Amino acid sequence: MFISLLSCMLISAEAMQHAIDVISFTLPPWRGPRQLVSVGPLGRFFDVGPGDVSLYVQSDGSTRRLPSSELPPRPADHRRIVAISDTHSKHRFVQIPPCDVLCHCGDILQRYGHIGGLGGGIPALIDFASWLRTVPADHAVVIAGNHDRLLEKLGDKAVRKILKQSGATYLRDSSAVVGGLVFFGSPWSPSGGTGNRAFQSGAHAAGVASNASEALRKTPSANIGDI
Repeated sequence: MFISLLSCMLISAEAMQHAIDVISFTLPPWRGPRQLVSVGPLGRFFDVGPGDVSLYVQSDGSTRRLPSSELPPRPADHRRIVAISDTHSKHRFVQIPPCDVLCHCGDILQRYGHIGGLGGGIPALIDFASWLRTVPADHAVVIAGNHDRLLEKLGDKAVRKILKQSGATYLRDSSAVVGGLVFFGSPWSPSGGTGNRAFQSGAHAAGVASNASEALRKTPSANIGDI
């Protein structure tokens, strides 16, 4: 059995029994005129959402919404996972609490198909890799999303080469052991109504590896019970 966090990260019930707590948060999405402004240098002033709030999931499965400043210390003998997504080239505005594994669940870049490739080029991806080196995480796991057309065009080998400097593990329909846990990652999502259609070319995500403790997906799997 898996539970879904923020529609992008799945954690097995078995893993939750092995002393893992999870912190999940994301930047707020914008639509309409604010979307146009948010891609420029003043974008940080338009990305003020409900505050620096995270969803704290304890090892017993219970959840609480907490400001990051109020997150409890990591319990003894626990491993802490921080899950983020949809940073859209604004990763440097996200304050990552100390953790064992940081999971980025897609939409690293900011590319709106109808207004060009703003924030969606190689310099933005290189900056993301540089930022990953600075976060207080022992390990990082990354998947792409529908805004990450650059990653789809570059291919897995080239993306892994860019992210290598950060030590991050990039997954695309594959799994890896990271921090003693088995992570499965897939970027595929259903086709939407925007020009952001990376990893939506009619393909379907591979099934979750049977030995995976955690699964990162851009959208939830079918027939998976969410909370």
